[in-house]
Amino acid sequence: MDSQDQPNESMESPPEPQVEMKKEPSRANLFFKKLLRRATLWLGIFALGIVVTWFVQIRPRIEEVNALKAEMDLLEEEVGALETDLAELEGIESERDGLQLQLDDTRVHLALLDILVDVSTAQLAIGDGNFDTAQAALAETDEKLSELAAGLEEDYHETIDGMQSRLALALEEINQDAFAAESDLEVLRNSILALERSLFGE
Repeated sequence: MDSQDQPNESMESPPEPQVEMKKEPSRANLFFKKLLRRATLWLGIFALGIVVTWFVQIRPRIEEVNALKAEMDLLEEEVGALETDLAELEGIESERDGLQLQLDDTRVHLALLDILVDVSTAQLAIGDGNFDTAQAALAETDEKLSELAAGLEEDYHETIDGMQSRLALALEEINQDAFAAESDLEVLRNSILALERSLFGE
């Protein structure tokens, strides 16, 4: 056999396998992963805060509003019954007046708590980024404040005017500056709580 017919093994050696180099993650990738972890942690903390706020503050207030509504209904029934007997019973007028005052106080307290629920609901909605829900929660709050002022002595009217101004600011800011809107709503909420303490005690 001729040596020229044999394949030239020395010239045609098989190619060496290429080893793929593993890419190290870039600094930018590491930074964004770290940032994402932190953002997830803070989002979880914020969500937990919202849940705690609901159970600690808003839910008890809603229950208090419902209890006051039930109390107001009972008081209205009593006032109605007393008014029916007014023509027949002497001395009933003073008792009726006392119950009417109690009913008026209950109505004011209920209106105050109803406004507080509006503001707290709007705060939670802004925290969740639901600006339309926040605006809807505050849609009737200005009217409620006006009705509240009508049931209070004139000394409190300046306080209610301040609340309405703060509410108007928050409504303007909701879609432009959520942080400013939250701050104004927090000031409004504190004003409502201070007024409640002033009128009804702790």
